[in-house]
Amino acid sequence: MFGYNVKQIAQGWAKKMLKQGEELYKSRIVICKQCPLYNNNPTLFKEVCDASRCVDPETLKPSNNDNAVCGCGCELSAALRLENKECVLNKW
Repeated sequence: MFGYNVKQIAQGWAKKMLKQGEELYKSRIVICKQCPLYNNNPTLFKEVCDASRCVDPETLKPSNNDNAVCGCGCELSAALRLENKECVLNKW
């Protein structure tokens, strides 16, 4: 959600509801599930790029140093369907 406007968020949710962008979602979620920023939290949303988790971009180990990268906070089942969405760790 951080860095994305309301229109882009709405587009992601619309694509999810209309079952559009399934192949893009499927190819990206495989990568996300291997990431330390990934959180499958059923009490919030199903799958998120957890903004409370930060990692060193080179080692992917938890980190709070100046070069740490934190999750974007996006609900992945909607965000991954957006062609212009970029991974905060540049994995896709």
